[in-house]
Amino acid sequence: PRTVLHRRDARTPEDPLMLLPVVLLLLGMVPFQDTSLRSGPPAPHLDRRAPVQWNLSTRPAWHDFQDTWGGTWAARWDERNGTPRFLYAPGVPLGQADALVADVVRLAGADPDEFEVASEVRRGQQVLRRWTRTWKGAEVVGDQVLLVAKGERIGGVWVQVTPIAPGDLPRPGEAMLPVPRFPDGEAWIAPSNGVRAVPGRVERRGTVVTWRDREGRALVRYDERMSGTITVTHEERTQDGEILEDPAREVTVTDASGSTDVTDDDGGHGLTGSVTVTLEGPSLVVLHDGSRVRASGSADLVLDAGTDLSYAAADALHNFRTVWDWLADRWPTHRWLGDRVQANVDVDHGYCNAWYTSGTLTFLLPYPYYCNDFGRIADVLYHEVGHGIHEYILAGGTWAADISEGAADFVSCTINDDPYLAPNAYYGGGYVRELATDRVYPDDVTGESHNDGLIFGSFLWDLREAWIDAHGEELGVERADLLFLATLEQGPTLTDVADAVLLADDDNGDLSDGTPHACDLLDLLNLHGLGPGPIGVVVFDHEPLQDQSSATPAYDVRFSLFDLTAGCGGLDPSSIRLWYTASDAEAPGTVGSAGYDDWHEVPLSEEEEGAWLGAIPRQPATTRVRYFMEASSTDGSQTVYTHEGRDEGAWSFWVGDRERIWCEGFEADAPGWIHGAGTPEAPDTSGVYRDEWTYGTPTGAGQYDPDAAWEGVRVAATALGGTYRNDNLQYLKSPTLDLAGAGPMLLLSYRRWLTVEDGIYDHARLWADDTLLYENPASAGGTDHVLDMGWILHDLPIEDVLDHEGRVSFAWTLSSDPGLEFGGWSVDDVCVVALADVPGHYRVRDLVATDDADVVSITWTQPWMTPLERTVLVRKLDGWPESPEDGEVLDDDTAPVYGAPREALDPNVTLGERWHYAVFVADGTGTFHLDVVEGENADRGGRGMLEVDTSEWGQDTGSPPVDDTASDDTAAPPGEDEPAGGCGCGTGPARGGWVAVLILALLSRRRRMPDPTATGRRA
Repeated sequence: PRTVLHRRDARTPEDPLMLLPVVLLLLGMVPFQDTSLRSGPPAPHLDRRAPVQWNLSTRPAWHDFQDTWGGTWAARWDERNGTPRFLYAPGVPLGQADALVADVVRLAGADPDEFEVASEVRRGQQVLRRWTRTWKGAEVVGDQVLLVAKGERIGGVWVQVTPIAPGDLPRPGEAMLPVPRFPDGEAWIAPSNGVRAVPGRVERRGTVVTWRDREGRALVRYDERMSGTITVTHEERTQDGEILEDPAREVTVTDASGSTDVTDDDGGHGLTGSVTVTLEGPSLVVLHDGSRVRASGSADLVLDAGTDLSYAAADALHNFRTVWDWLADRWPTHRWLGDRVQANVDVDHGYCNAWYTSGTLTFLLPYPYYCNDFGRIADVLYHEVGHGIHEYILAGGTWAADISEGAADFVSCTINDDPYLAPNAYYGGGYVRELATDRVYPDDVTGESHNDGLIFGSFLWDLREAWIDAHGEELGVERADLLFLATLEQGPTLTDVADAVLLADDDNGDLSDGTPHACDLLDLLNLHGLGPGPIGVVVFDHEPLQDQSSATPAYDVRFSLFDLTAGCGGLDPSSIRLWYTASDAEAPGTVGSAGYDDWHEVPLSEEEEGAWLGAIPRQPATTRVRYFMEASSTDGSQTVYTHEGRDEGAWSFWVGDRERIWCEGFEADAPGWIHGAGTPEAPDTSGVYRDEWTYGTPTGAGQYDPDAAWEGVRVAATALGGTYRNDNLQYLKSPTLDLAGAGPMLLLSYRRWLTVEDGIYDHARLWADDTLLYENPASAGGTDHVLDMGWILHDLPIEDVLDHEGRVSFAWTLSSDPGLEFGGWSVDDVCVVALADVPGHYRVRDLVATDDADVVSITWTQPWMTPLERTVLVRKLDGWPESPEDGEVLDDDTAPVYGAPREALDPNVTLGERWHYAVFVADGTGTFHLDVVEGENADRGGRGMLEVDTSEWGQDTGSPPVDDTASDDTAAPPGEDEPAGGCGCGTGPARGGWVAVLILALLSRRRRMPDPTATGRRA
């Protein structure tokens, strides 16, 4: 047993010998119990990491859900298994509840037929309707969907769906129990990275509940106890307080004839003479160590504490009515108000303790010089009743122990108007706990529910104080109490509190438009580490870019990023950034990164509120582009990167038109493929491992399975319709492929649907012979599972993994540990691809040469292709150049830049010459691509004689002058070029004569020789 004191300022007993029995106790309203036990059923604290949440919101299944239901949705995901935990709904009509729940269940990977309505709570305009799950005839403990509606509109959806392996079929009398990743003997081990449902039985012995598997092993154990005018005299609030006298309400009075009556609120009854009073009524029965408490006297009997009955009995009778009245006033529909509560005081089973169990209250004896009588302290009774308020108010969710402790503390403190719980509980005046000190999640979490409950309790006390300041004492307290109870009704765990609080504050059944007090509430929630953080409740949506064509001019990136609680100082819209790189630079925030070096910011425009657009500039073929987004809070204290601080978390795509070299879609028997247990290098023949790989048609039968193939009808998968085995090793191997001579951008390109536990535990790997191409990532906390939940295109470069003969084979392997399992590999449309039309990619597409008699300008754009080693511009007079050596070189670029404009000048052109120009491009091996295509990498420039326009020659237009001395023998032969009517019109030389003269002049002109030192280009 532990010796932790869950209190402050408790003085040390004067007599050291008094400590001896105390070390055997568990103090501070904690049940005396085996320290291996937890109080209450499993209620894990779930991570809420913004980048993980945002990435889970990019999955196709969530996009499909939003497309179906419309409006603005936001999701908080269970990061252990990728299922939804809470959905912010945009006011869906309550009449569509069944259809909505069916789609939510499908989103969680389960069958809607397994869920049915179990309960409904109506309170004014609010409706809480709960569905529970039965699988193969067995209850799935804790699995449920809870809709919360106001005014017939659904504003929030709580979801809890646990993975189930189809092979774990329940037997009669068994339930499906959600257990943590590792069972550990008889102790409950809090789930850190996931749960799964296994068949077993729920066993109760006293207040201890044990979940056992069918082999009898204890998977989970916990204690249901939660650590408690007839008039009566009683102590005010605490032991040795002022003695007060108040009506003894709802006690049973019996006269000498045996007639009975029950006292009213004033202690009145209708009997006379001598009577016997039993501390028992419709709402409460007080026992003294298990026995009825009775006193006799006249009809106007005063029950004297310390004489007619114990102080603890008298105090319990009075104090119970106080908290019961508070509950009836605040929440008149509370289910517990119709029951009778048993309060057992002066119980001789221990010391210094009190607890609540299933509608009953228990108070143990005091211990001299250490603790006072907890049964005589109003705060303790209010606290124990607070546990019952929690249990009986639940419309769904989880009865979390830490939430219950914080709630019970708050019930006591709000009734007393005092943040100090149970002063004078200990010798010397020490109190049990206090809510005045702000506690913060997760810094102050210890795993002990009373301590952890202070986080919730101190948040509630801060809320109460803030609303007193805002609304005055009476109204502020009432509003805080009501918000507290409405939050509690939803059954949140500690990490669910923020969503439950906002939903409790909602006034119209639509969380997409915020809530009346969202800003104040988020400030307080963040102060205690329970909120979404300074950045706020942010909706993020993005469909990652797929591979892009070579000719695509830019790559539009669209995403939604906006704050559901706009105006609360959360997300700073001006901080939203989009970054990309075409290099191998590590993403900012990752280990070894150089910050934003080699990353480029993309200008963004807001197409509509919260919807952003950025265009990544065009990149050359064979490039892999990676990108991510970031955003910060308005106060600058929180920045979120969508890549989660992991380099592999950045989205990526390849640029380049593809040619399929080889493919397999598993529609037939996949010839040449093999699969088995063990590894390809060491197949298991001992039977230790099992081969679960199969070729088949997915139906979505398993929670993590595809509902259809990507292409065709069949896929290759581990354990179609279920989860992979634990402690197993298996593989799928392709035939050996001959890829000799394959072109650039050689990729293994396939569709995957992979769900696998964090790489600390389970390993999904993809190999090219003995080279590891891919491995699911491992995180420090073991919580970053790969949960595709949709077909993902996975491209991996393989140019460097071929053997010396150009051959390679691929293998998908899966190894699992003893714990949590998911769906494993599903693989379809496996292809090896390379860049299509390599010569075309290396060919200039836009070369233009001008028609100019003196200087010809040749312009072009360098190919959008990498690698580029060299480009050469060649001219030739009598035909197209056929190589860089076939003609005169006008431009030689030995460091070409893809997509760069280029210009060269040819000054050595005279009238009458028509040159042929062509650009040849060398790839990364120095090999030139020699095809010549006019209109792409080839054009003609200059002016040939047949293109000279002489129609205006002979006029005063600067054309050659008329030679009046020319003889007639230069005229055209008869019948040639004569005007109609036969007139020779010999006023000057004929056109043919002028052309001849011009040619002679040109031939006699000295040719300008090219300057070997000049390049003749402009770049």
